[in-house]
Amino acid sequence: MGSGDDQTELKSLLKQRMDLQLELLKHEKAMAEKRVQKLEKSIAEIEQNHDSLVDSELTRINRSIKKPGPSNKKQK
Repeated sequence: MGSGDDQTELKSLLKQRMDLQLELLKHEKAMAEKRVQKLEKSIAEIEQNHDSLVDSELTRINRSIKKPGPSNKKQK
């Protein structure tokens, strides 16, 4: 076994490591909570505006579809 001073120093280092681990876990928890809030906001927006969002997406898709007509390519 180590001396009393070594034991005291080791205990102090272990306490510091545990404190840092606790701080890191709290930070990770806060980041996860922010992510959950963002997800809840996105879910609520879709639930509240479901039909208008579908209509907007349909309009966007229809605009991107090229209408049938004469080709712009030169014919050989």
